[in-house]
Amino acid sequence: MAPPPTVLGGNHCMDSRQNDEPGIPGVVQAACAEADAMPQHSAEPSQHTQNTEEMHLGEAQLAPMPSAKLEIDVDVLRGVPTHRILSGFGYSLRYRPTVLDTAGKHANYSKSMPADKLHYFLSHAWYHPGLGKFIALVGYFRRHRLLVSYLLLSIACFVLELIGVLPAYLSYETDLIVWAGVIRLGAWSSTLVPPLALFIYFSTAAVPFYCRMDPLLVLDQVCIQQADDEQKRKGIESIGGFLNKSECLMILWGEEYFKRLWCVFEVACYLFIHGEDAHIVMNAVFIEEALLYAYMITWITAFLGMMLVTNLAGNTTLLALSTLIICSFGTSAALAFLHIRMQERNRLEDQLANFDCQNTKCFLESDREFVYGSIIEWYGSLETFNELASHSLKKCAGKSKQRSGISYPAALFAMAPVSTMLASFIAGFSRSGVPDVIVRSYIIHSFGVVSLLCPVFLWFLFYLAQSMPVLQTRLGSIIVCLCTGIASAFSLTVAWQAWNISSRYHVAFNACWFAVFGVLLWWGFFKRSGY
Repeated sequence: MAPPPTVLGGNHCMDSRQNDEPGIPGVVQAACAEADAMPQHSAEPSQHTQNTEEMHLGEAQLAPMPSAKLEIDVDVLRGVPTHRILSGFGYSLRYRPTVLDTAGKHANYSKSMPADKLHYFLSHAWYHPGLGKFIALVGYFRRHRLLVSYLLLSIACFVLELIGVLPAYLSYETDLIVWAGVIRLGAWSSTLVPPLALFIYFSTAAVPFYCRMDPLLVLDQVCIQQADDEQKRKGIESIGGFLNKSECLMILWGEEYFKRLWCVFEVACYLFIHGEDAHIVMNAVFIEEALLYAYMITWITAFLGMMLVTNLAGNTTLLALSTLIICSFGTSAALAFLHIRMQERNRLEDQLANFDCQNTKCFLESDREFVYGSIIEWYGSLETFNELASHSLKKCAGKSKQRSGISYPAALFAMAPVSTMLASFIAGFSRSGVPDVIVRSYIIHSFGVVSLLCPVFLWFLFYLAQSMPVLQTRLGSIIVCLCTGIASAFSLTVAWQAWNISSRYHVAFNACWFAVFGVLLWWGFFKRSGY
């Protein structure tokens, strides 16, 4: 099979791909030179800049295509550590080189470093907001940091509540089967831990690993010098070499990704180079955004639920009604946000099922001719490439857990605020004189709720948000949200009563009950769903 021609065209002149959006023309050298000379360093290009680029569109022509090149010079091959991409809340992802002055371009390039091996080639469309891509990368590379920081903060607040450093400003009377009395507790864990953990999560995303090296990524505008025309040219001509040296192609998928000609071209080039050994990660941006929404809604709902229990414990009817209202509110808010985001997953599946490189947008016909010619040279025909790409991408999407829903660690992240609410109750039980056997039993109960019931419930919400056509109508949405709220309130009541009844027996009975129940839930939902 012949080596592919140069991975050039308009895309990797940095200016063409970044301007591959409605209202912004493709790259031309006159526009490139003018953008480089701009003294601005703002977040968005001014209207004057866009009009100037459009005005020069018909006056300039693309330079001749250089010769084919899959190898890359040592002085050109560069990678950027993950933490530098994530610095400044994804500064390099949010700002195009066309809106940066020369100093800004040099600062971007200085983030990269010489490398002999690259881990990920980041393929993305500039059309999608950079903040969403930042969230997606943080979720992929840094989620364990949130889980660890959440655990440490929870333990710290729990201990401080347990020893009385944090005062117990809430109290309520309880009448358990084996014990009755007043429970004194504080809601410090529910109040402080979720926002603090989230702040640590995003603010430390740019902190490098000290125990191991961060993966080296390829981001075109950072790894290719934008402030020097000659270095830029050499980098552009070596894009095939960057792809050849990259172990994995990470697609930061947004709805416009497969509609952009040069995004499809990167996929075609990578598949051609690596063949059956191609490793593609479909990092769908909407998944991380949906999980973040779910996390915030879970925190609010858990905190309100705790306030209800402590203030209405003596009125069973009012407590049950308030619990139903809170659960319906939380479920309705979650479904509303998730429904918007999960429709993008349906569109992703449609794009993969009906993949066609000819249904892409390109502002310069010369770019289209170049890309089509390259694909035909590599694969024999556009139809052959369409079939191969559709099959490979659907397979990669399935491996990345994006087509089936959410992974188990992602579900734990979204439902983590429930754990801090339960930790406050455990601390309150211990400092209020509740017998140790009941406390130990409640610990096992809480573990089952956090690790089993909550992830399954979130999976169910994601399933509803994606698969229920009835949510397309306002009345259908109200009915589904109300029914789901009732079901969630009922599930909480059943789980509480199951613990209340089992607490009179040995702790082992409670542990065995949750073990059997948990295995069935995990197998029935996560295992059968591809997890």
